[in-house]
Amino acid sequence: MTLLLWLLYGAGAGLAAAAARFVRRPIPRTVFAAFVLLPVAYLLPGFVSDRTAIPVQDVRLIPPWTSLPAPFGDPDPRRNPNLNDIALQIAPWTRAVRLAWKSGTVPWLDRWNGCGTPLAGNGQSAAFSPFTLAGLPLPLGRSFTLAEALRLLAALSGAWLWLSELRVSRAAAFLGAVAFGFSLLITVWLPWPFASVVALWPWALFLLERMDDPRGRIRSAVLLAAVLVAWAAGGHPESAAVGASFALVWTLFRLVFRAWTSPRAVVAGAALAAVVAIGLSAPILLPQVAAIQASNRRVNAGRMSGAVAAASWAPHAPRWKPGFLVPLFPLAYGDSFRAPMFPRVGYAFPEVSSGYAGAAAWVLVLMTLRPGSRRRRETFALAAMAAGAVAAATWTWPAVEVLARIPGLGMMLPLRFQGWLPLCVATIAAFEFDRWRRDVSADPRRALALTAAAAAFALLGAAVFLRYRSAYVAIGAYRAQAIAFGSLFVLLAAIGGAGIAAARRRTRADARTGIAFAVLAAATVAELFAIARPLDRFGRSSAVFPETPLVAFLRGRPGSFRTAGMDVCLFPNSNVFAGTEDIRTHDPLERFDYVSFLDAAAGYPPADYFKALKHPDAAALDWLNVEYLVGPPGAAAPGPRWRPAYSGADGIVYRNSAALARVWAPETVVVTGSVPAGHPENAFAAFGRQPSDILGEGYGAKKALVVSDGDAPLPAAVGGETVPVSGIREGGNEISFTADVPGRASRVVVASEVQDGGWRARDERGPLPVGRANGPFLAVAARPGRHRITLSYAPPRLGTALAVAGATALAAALAAATLGLRRRRST
Repeated sequence: MTLLLWLLYGAGAGLAAAAARFVRRPIPRTVFAAFVLLPVAYLLPGFVSDRTAIPVQDVRLIPPWTSLPAPFGDPDPRRNPNLNDIALQIAPWTRAVRLAWKSGTVPWLDRWNGCGTPLAGNGQSAAFSPFTLAGLPLPLGRSFTLAEALRLLAALSGAWLWLSELRVSRAAAFLGAVAFGFSLLITVWLPWPFASVVALWPWALFLLERMDDPRGRIRSAVLLAAVLVAWAAGGHPESAAVGASFALVWTLFRLVFRAWTSPRAVVAGAALAAVVAIGLSAPILLPQVAAIQASNRRVNAGRMSGAVAAASWAPHAPRWKPGFLVPLFPLAYGDSFRAPMFPRVGYAFPEVSSGYAGAAAWVLVLMTLRPGSRRRRETFALAAMAAGAVAAATWTWPAVEVLARIPGLGMMLPLRFQGWLPLCVATIAAFEFDRWRRDVSADPRRALALTAAAAAFALLGAAVFLRYRSAYVAIGAYRAQAIAFGSLFVLLAAIGGAGIAAARRRTRADARTGIAFAVLAAATVAELFAIARPLDRFGRSSAVFPETPLVAFLRGRPGSFRTAGMDVCLFPNSNVFAGTEDIRTHDPLERFDYVSFLDAAAGYPPADYFKALKHPDAAALDWLNVEYLVGPPGAAAPGPRWRPAYSGADGIVYRNSAALARVWAPETVVVTGSVPAGHPENAFAAFGRQPSDILGEGYGAKKALVVSDGDAPLPAAVGGETVPVSGIREGGNEISFTADVPGRASRVVVASEVQDGGWRARDERGPLPVGRANGPFLAVAARPGRHRITLSYAPPRLGTALAVAGATALAAALAAATLGLRRRRST
């Protein structure tokens, strides 16, 4: 597998090089070789051994994996708490996607959690991301190493191409590329799909510039469309929106400065590429839009943005003052790993640190304040954009008020715009390095500006350390912070020394600046590696949710069933590694109506991030198909219907003797509404009742309240003969079963699957009417007689999305053919 990893990485590198050649901007071999090798150096344990960046320390905190014997051992006390999302969300979703693709099905549905939730519709599953698809031939742990290496390579090569297109020297482009490529915006977020999108930002900016060249305009537009499709597939819509916002503002500045010789052609080409990309990405984007609209997170975010938007336009002080400091000194408030975080920072370290591109880059940025040769106009534009990003991130008036009123962007955390900073800082640093080099060639004494800027940055760092010294002592972070700031001062001393060396008249001009380049590049790589690399500790791939006796027991149970857990046992999403389905969720796109129902039924607070069932003996678990309940070793049964099924050192499992099958026929069916119900984002709006009302009225296993989701009404039923349901089979995006409906009238059967508008039903004779039961659950009208019914899932709006994508592809093909024909005629 090590050889396969290297081969796949080599293939990815070849693709990046070919993309650059396709638009007639090949990357020099020595530069590209450095960009290929640097990610390997950063991720070396994953390239030379069977180790993974998936945080196995977090795996060991979840029962039943807390009982793992050697070589897995106890949880590492030095674990990074900010990586729990990788273990509990990203890795399980990646496994679910891989299971779907390898079984030959499109990963539309995450059947493993929440009674069925969107999988591809959850952007962070990255179901169609090229970084995910590239790793399919590898085991899960190795696929993470490959994805991270390719993200770093994309960021480095894209930044170099963009800076080169802005006509900076090779040395300056290299400095800017490593400052952005290894900025904490990339490295701290490297295991997340977030980095898949951000790493491709510079590629879009590069291709935007390339379209000013008429000889490569068409090729650049084609590749730009492909890059934007990769943005959509990358797995983080917020990052795509932030990157698009940067590109739009940058375009406005370029137009104002008249930087392009053919501005209309550039804007038209970019707009056309964006339209084509959006059209082709419709099957990715529209399901995500539908999932976001119905999500619990949207409700919570809407409350926050609504409060901001409703606030007065009156000037106010910045609401997040640490945001002015962390872009300069990201460790000043701790990182939760080497030093505790300050209790009032308000955000976790990944969010706090996203604006940092290295001390060497900041030293070069400070040098823009010195007198000397003329600065590039782009420097002022980038400085203004950086200031705007800081204003947004710090909740400064009126930036945050304006953002809150922009559709889409108003739903985002303003801190996300801190991601503009590494791009701005790295680019300004590249411009200033070339400016400094020109000035040093004219007068070697001007090289000392580098020394002065390094000294100024060191003094600022010393002031910060002294300002917070007592606070560091109080929280037990003094030693760690002293080491961090001391290392920074050593690095700045080396940069200052390079300035002194460059000021010597006896040394040739190119040698003087060459030494400074080497020191700045080495300082950038060394510092950013030292900050970020310890945060992602490699662990054994075999320690990623391995099989325990309890897991083996659950995996061996026959039939379709669901599980639940006491407290954090078999925490949601981790159950995919046990091959079991769970009613709980841990998902930013968990449906608001489902979580509200589960809260009303069993105590599952929607506002909690790490949610736990407060009442695992709730009656609703019966008809949610919960057959097994997992608890810690020796835990008592929550009620009389739970019988011991397994007990061991890794936990206890109780079996629910009253659990219903995945599909059942209620004795009584009450219909409310016989026209299309609407409200796909909230089932309870269709019923006109709250979850507590439906449960309080006795609806559940024997009596169901249903509403139609189409023109055909669902049939009511009061008492009558039972409807046997048998032969339930489940897989991928389908569930099939046999229903034997007595008499001559159709009867409603209920599946404990969340109906978000994507479920359809049919039997041998054709489609069947569907609706919702008891809230968000699927109801189907089964015909009289014995029929094999198939329930199939595809995301809401998929048909529209496929039509849009098909029309876009056809239009693009016709346009290309027409253009090619015109060219042949003209020659």
